[in-house]
Amino acid sequence: MFVLVSCKHKANIPLEPAISFTEQVQPIIVNNCAQSKCHDGNGRSFSLINYSKIMHKVNPGNAANSRLYTSIIDRSMPPNSPLTDEQAKLIYTWIMQGAKNN
Repeated sequence: MFVLVSCKHKANIPLEPAISFTEQVQPIIVNNCAQSKCHDGNGRSFSLINYSKIMHKVNPGNAANSRLYTSIIDRSMPPNSPLTDEQAKLIYTWIMQGAKNN
């Protein structure tokens, strides 16, 4: 008989400094995702033009179950030039901090 045990631990997400949606996250999304014929609200895809639209793809406190983040880390979005690791980490931390509109 085999018993499999997995090690699970929660990531230590810093609460400070708080990631600012307006100053840090929104510029990344607007400059990389909310482009013409992509996620600007005028194309065939969903819109990422403001906080309320972005939150349709975010599960606050759970980046692994947030479509916004999973699309970034599997490098499917943005299609022509993936975000940097630093940008992805910033969005991850913002989501894990509760994805606040701050």
